[in-house]
Amino acid sequence: MVSYIIVTMLLGQLIHLTFAQTSTINVLLTGAVCFTTLITVAKPFDFKIKVLITLLMAAFVLLFSFAGQFFSLAPVWNVNMAMIYIPLLISVYPYFHFIRAFMLRFFK
Repeated sequence: MVSYIIVTMLLGQLIHLTFAQTSTINVLLTGAVCFTTLITVAKPFDFKIKVLITLLMAAFVLLFSFAGQFFSLAPVWNVNMAMIYIPLLISVYPYFHFIRAFMLRFFK
C-alpha cells in the first residue's frame, strides 16, 4: 500500500497534479486494496457475502462519483489522473497476491 502512495506522489509531481488530485487517487487505491483484501478474506463466498461485497463496491463507486465535493475529492474524469490511476488499479490485485504469497512463504 505504501508503495502505491509513493508511486502516486512521484507520478503526480511528474505530471503536475495538484495535492487534491494526488490524494484522490490515493483514496481510490486504498479502497481498491481494501476490497481486494475483503474478497480474499471473505472466501468461501455464499449469497450473502456476494450481495454485501457488491453493495459495498456500488456504494463506494457512487460516493466516489457523486459525493466527491462532500469528501473534498477531485473529479476522476481527468486524462492526467487516468494515466496514473487506471494502471495502478489494474495492478492492485496481482500486486496484492504477490505480496501475500511472499509474506506467507518467508514470514510464517
